[in-house]
Amino acid sequence: MSTPPETPPAGPVASAPAPAPAHPPLAKVQAGSGASGGSSSAPSATATKIAQALVQQRSDTTYLTWVAVFFFVGAIIPVIVLPPLLKKLPRRPPVTHSRGQAVRYTVIITGLTTVGTYYFLDHPKLVAGSFFVAAVLVLTQVGDDIEWKMTFQRVLGTIGGMLVLSVVLHAVGTVRYTQIYGIPMPMRLYVVGLVFGAAAIVAKFSPRQWIYFALIAPAAAMMNAFTATQATDLGRQRLIDNVVGSVLVIAATLVTIVGSKIAERPTGDGSDAPTPTPPTPPIPPALPAVPAPPSV
Repeated sequence: MSTPPETPPAGPVASAPAPAPAHPPLAKVQAGSGASGGSSSAPSATATKIAQALVQQRSDTTYLTWVAVFFFVGAIIPVIVLPPLLKKLPRRPPVTHSRGQAVRYTVIITGLTTVGTYYFLDHPKLVAGSFFVAAVLVLTQVGDDIEWKMTFQRVLGTIGGMLVLSVVLHAVGTVRYTQIYGIPMPMRLYVVGLVFGAAAIVAKFSPRQWIYFALIAPAAAMMNAFTATQATDLGRQRLIDNVVGSVLVIAATLVTIVGSKIAERPTGDGSDAPTPTPPTPPIPPALPAVPAPPSV
């Protein structure tokens, strides 16, 4: 028995008009699709238009400003709330690093994230650029004793997650959509993605981090997609971003470490030789104690 195709006949999903949304690109899509409270097989063309509208939002200044505000609020709340709560908890003493190690770390994350952000904003069709930035922030380490275990586990786990994503999408089959405010939502993909996300949170506390990455990769792909094809594309972009981010982090770390070692190496001309300290004069021997005079 053959599986019905994902693309049903084109046409409006419902006859009732949808309420006007806040963003113009999605307004055009809603006007063409309509709104309905039930579940239906929404046209694949409508889902494609939604995906294109979301790409256009990445070039919209108002949209990017609101995203920055939401990220700022989400980041500032823990900064304000957590320190008073953590004061009463026992904490390990912080690991200290030299000034040179801190400078290398700052240069790596600032340089790679800045270049990556500008690149992905200039290529709006690459919608998974945040995966690259996250890989850089997570994998960059401070100090000279670098451990690459996390890097290898992240790459291998993401490769395994791509295989899991392919199997899951094949098992899910035809993507069906549920109308929510005139926008067709692939709720089956989202529910399966939530299940994988919950499992990934549990696996996060496991010593085998590759399990976490193997579960979070399909969860992130399915919860940010509108079609099975888009979920596969997001998974592939996540894999590429993790591999490229890992390679760049390793290369940048090795370059900065080697550069600092060369800068600290003596030049041989005597200019960097330590200044000799003058010899300490010998301490004279202590004088014998004078007896006290007899008391009268």
